[in-house]
Amino acid sequence: DNSFKQTEYNLLGDWRLSGKLALRGQAGWVDRQYKNELRDDLVGSVTLKERPDFSGFTGRVTADWYATGKTLLSVAAYREPGGATDINASSLLKTGTSVNGVWLIREKWRLNLGATYENRDFKGDPGTTQLQRNDDTLGSSLSVTYTPHPVVALDLGARAGSRDSNISGGDYSFHSLFATVRADF
Repeated sequence: DNSFKQTEYNLLGDWRLSGKLALRGQAGWVDRQYKNELRDDLVGSVTLKERPDFSGFTGRVTADWYATGKTLLSVAAYREPGGATDINASSLLKTGTSVNGVWLIREKWRLNLGATYENRDFKGDPGTTQLQRNDDTLGSSLSVTYTPHPVVALDLGARAGSRDSNISGGDYSFHSLFATVRADF
């Protein structure tokens, strides 16, 4: 049972430093306490198991620089808990950064370029003796967006990336093409 109770205290900020530079941020403290019980359905009993609770600083800051009327450079950094996707982990701490650029080629056409780095620190379950998983993921993307109508966007692009894991067989690299259609109502 990976259920938990979470209490957050956050300070949000949005600052326009100049006509071309804006900062957005969120900083706070998260206290995540796990239920710490393991249910045995065969016997019907509940056993208390200590899990690594999380209590610590979290935050996200983003800087947007509008270099010209047609370009945007956005840089972000974050540290936040996430949901565990590994069967041997009860929690996950994500720390990362991203750089994204947008160029408005014409009124309805936009070129998007992005790069990301993320470290995922999986906090292990007490019932396992396996090594605690820790992954570093790098990614990049390039896409073109066409907006035929203000509420419709068509996106065509490519992504590439890799993951370096301390667990044997956890490394991978990928290349993909994508197409998306978005309609806002």
